[in-house]
Amino acid sequence: MGGAATYAVGILRELLARGQHDYLLFTPSRLMDRWRELLPKGAASFIPCDIHPDHRARRVLFEQFRLPGEARRRAIDVVYFPHMIAPRWRTPASVVTIYDLLFLSGKATDFSWSKRRYLAWTHGQFRGRDCDVVTISAFCREDIHRRLGIPLDRIGVTPIGIDPVFRQVSVEPAAELANLPAHYFLSVAAAYPHKRLDTVIAAFEQIGEPHESLVLAGTQSGTDGSLRRLRGRIAISPKQGRIHVLPPLPRRALPELYSRATCLVSASEFEGFGIPAVEAMALRCPVAASPAEAIVEVLGGNGWLASDFTAEALAGAMRAVRQGRKNEPRKLECARDRAFQVYAWENGAAALEEALAAAASRRGRERAV
Repeated sequence: MGGAATYAVGILRELLARGQHDYLLFTPSRLMDRWRELLPKGAASFIPCDIHPDHRARRVLFEQFRLPGEARRRAIDVVYFPHMIAPRWRTPASVVTIYDLLFLSGKATDFSWSKRRYLAWTHGQFRGRDCDVVTISAFCREDIHRRLGIPLDRIGVTPIGIDPVFRQVSVEPAAELANLPAHYFLSVAAAYPHKRLDTVIAAFEQIGEPHESLVLAGTQSGTDGSLRRLRGRIAISPKQGRIHVLPPLPRRALPELYSRATCLVSASEFEGFGIPAVEAMALRCPVAASPAEAIVEVLGGNGWLASDFTAEALAGAMRAVRQGRKNEPRKLECARDRAFQVYAWENGAAALEEALAAAASRRGRERAV
């Protein structure tokens, strides 16, 4: 799953497990069985929706015009969206997730012209809408406030949490990783332009040790064009024989992937959060990263940051982190503690419950007036 799907599943799973409120889940009929598998059994009632989630126009019409009526008919206090929408209604109250504003950042993306226009129009609607927002980091909260003009007291932070697989005491050998090199730098990122995998490769090319390799995981989530460009960049690299692109992996294989790495390398120019950084921290895997603001926030001083966004600076951080496991174990312990204490799903779910309660309370006061 990508970042948005990871968030949606993780936050809903924890929200339902806490059992603080009654929940009704409006779910596309064709995905209902899948959601029943992913979420705690019996923790919520499912309401089938006769709309295909990939039919964007129909989905938007359903959400904007049919869903509020269905919610009012069932006396629902708050409608929560784990994805972006700008609700046109005032009742019931609504809380919407805005992950980040990458499309407004000016950073490189492979968004189509139509997608950029749609995102600009949709996000612009928040200036005149009366709904609350949650996002995934303090950086995104400030960015949303600055760019969209939403008051800070209407934006909550519900961070992404650690997947349960990273809490296992022991790391089980994964057959999918049997042919990994003995010493490797690791990148876990989709082949999107803002992830700057070409910079990761350029930084690796400046690392002089002949026994070290570069492993790229997660690249299959990129677009066809991005994947072609990545393959072309690898093909012209003087170290192409030591660059390994992994196929999709099961989540159970990820702990071993991180645990065996020299370090995780991130060259992202923009991030709303940084799930791989938290996963690496949880397994005491050092992180060498370009200084994207959300990555700096997530690391909390427990990583090796490049001085700027150049490949040369990132290579310097990779050299510095090489001996991180051996020479700075305390730093890695602090990173692990931060990952489990700050980025736990229960923290995100508790913050979301606060946002839902505040939205319901505010709307209740408005109705009373």
